[in-house]
Amino acid sequence: MKAAGDGSEEMSPSNDAATATASAQQLFSDDGRQSEFSPGAVARSMPMLMALRQAGHYCDVKFRTSDGAELFAHRFVLAARYAGCGALFTEMCEAAETRVGAEQGEQASHVKSPPSIEVFVGDLSAKMLKLVVDHAYHVPLQELVGTHNVFEVLEVAEALSISPLRDHCVKLLRESLEPGNCVGIYQLAVRKGYWPLNHEAFRFMARNFQGVWTTSPQFQSLTFEELWNVLYDDELHVTNEVEGSFGAILKWIAGDPEVRRGFLSRLLPLVRFLFGSKADMQKVEAEPLVREDKKALVVLNIIRWTLDRGASDSEDWGFWPYLADRRWLRPRIPKDVIFMFGGWTGGATSNLLTYNCRSRRWGLHPNQDTPPRAYHGVAMLDGLMYFIGGFDGTNCYNSVVCLNVPELKWTTKSNMHISRCYVSVALLRGYIYAMGGFDGEDRTSSCERYDASRNQWEFVASMHDIRSDASAVAVAGRIYVMGGFTGLDVLDTAEYYDPTTDAWTRVRSMWSPRSGLKAVVHGEDVYVMGGFDGDQRLNSAERLDVRTGRWFQLPSMAFPRSNLVVVLLEGNIYAAGGFDGRTTVSLVERYDIEARQWHRATDLNITCSAAAAHVFHDVPNARHWF
Repeated sequence: MKAAGDGSEEMSPSNDAATATASAQQLFSDDGRQSEFSPGAVARSMPMLMALRQAGHYCDVKFRTSDGAELFAHRFVLAARYAGCGALFTEMCEAAETRVGAEQGEQASHVKSPPSIEVFVGDLSAKMLKLVVDHAYHVPLQELVGTHNVFEVLEVAEALSISPLRDHCVKLLRESLEPGNCVGIYQLAVRKGYWPLNHEAFRFMARNFQGVWTTSPQFQSLTFEELWNVLYDDELHVTNEVEGSFGAILKWIAGDPEVRRGFLSRLLPLVRFLFGSKADMQKVEAEPLVREDKKALVVLNIIRWTLDRGASDSEDWGFWPYLADRRWLRPRIPKDVIFMFGGWTGGATSNLLTYNCRSRRWGLHPNQDTPPRAYHGVAMLDGLMYFIGGFDGTNCYNSVVCLNVPELKWTTKSNMHISRCYVSVALLRGYIYAMGGFDGEDRTSSCERYDASRNQWEFVASMHDIRSDASAVAVAGRIYVMGGFTGLDVLDTAEYYDPTTDAWTRVRSMWSPRSGLKAVVHGEDVYVMGGFDGDQRLNSAERLDVRTGRWFQLPSMAFPRSNLVVVLLEGNIYAAGGFDGRTTVSLVERYDIEARQWHRATDLNITCSAAAAHVFHDVPNARHWF
């Protein structure tokens, strides 16, 4: 690069320069004999040497590329990093000394190395040559490599066996995975044998499959084997198998219809039809590609037969081995899992339940690692589930316990300033807020927030109303809390907290007074379900549009209850457990937000009220829980 920063003003070509032509492999290949500078004086001097090079001082080697660029550097820096440079520079210096010595006869012993060396590198672009040289000067890798050039740099680093560059590129690719590029990264990793990156890219592709097949420009470049492996994977994530998996198959075939339509019968069994609707099956049957393929129709009839009648392990599928494991009957492992902890089942419990939305089953995990807890709150921060406050049947808690789901470990955190059961909890801007509740003697309007970086709680502004057994959510940069019990009255009031002003502001009241209610956020709407109005348990539901401040009534649940848990998962609101006025229940209902309809869902394994539940998105060890 002919610029002052590369020393072109001070070091200009001269007749005294020794010249050579060399390949990048010859110059910069890392044969393992050279190593990075260890911490010390030499390493600390690199920024100064880089500054000298940029100023054009003391440069004694010039590189030229086939595109006419020139780059200047210090021989000893490159020789110390790249064995090939050291060998070539030594050879050129010795040759120059021999030549000049022969010309000067007996004065040869006083001959010095040539003042400059010129090397022509024809197989590296100017940008890549500069990057390789900059690397010798310890320029931080994050300054050399970005998403704009990572593939080009990786190709050069691989060809020259420059391990630090290659490893940094692989790390950057792993960190930059997204639906639009993961297919290309996966194929590159397979081709080059980068097995950790291969694993990460494949896992990302499977767990984000809906976005991959609908948006990736490289999706149709997958081979049959690659697509088969992805669809076969139990952790592939689509919310609807026919719209997702089958839709992806059709799109892939459309990339080369004449060749790929023959694979349809082998791909159909990978669609998990187990919980599909009749309309889903009719959609597949109506697809022209299926109707025109006799083998695909046979496979579809086998699938329908097993769905209607079941299939035993004794059945012989030898005529089509790929049907043998009946993959269409096997539910996938979910990416997002409902975790429900504690609650009241004839007393406070420490049970942990998980919900698999693919198999539509709850898992019960008895837990002895933390004390029983009911009427507590939950928030999720930095991958940890915080369970806050609560009641063990005798004592109200000010304690906080954390579940690390990936590591399956429970830990304790700093206690709140006061004990709170019937507490309302929300997460906003990295802080966990605990509001209201009951300490065993008094109900309160006080609020405090938790700073995880300091493991400390601090008080913030109190609410306008005393509230225990209320519910709180964070939305639009505020915390909304609604309902609850003052000790005398069940409340229909609501208010929000603005952390920028440390103040609470009242909003419109709900249609019904509610304590023991639960709220959840979808978009910029707050959905509220169930509760107790002072006279009876409620099955009614309502929605707050925070943009207008208006409440709207919603379709009612089939079963009235208070102290239920409510969570949002894949466009559905799940309302689980609770107290119906006589007993705790195991009932679960699912509200389809788009269709505005309630449906029965799989009941809990146990009757339970006053639990706390949260959805853990992208669970890394989901298989463990099912």
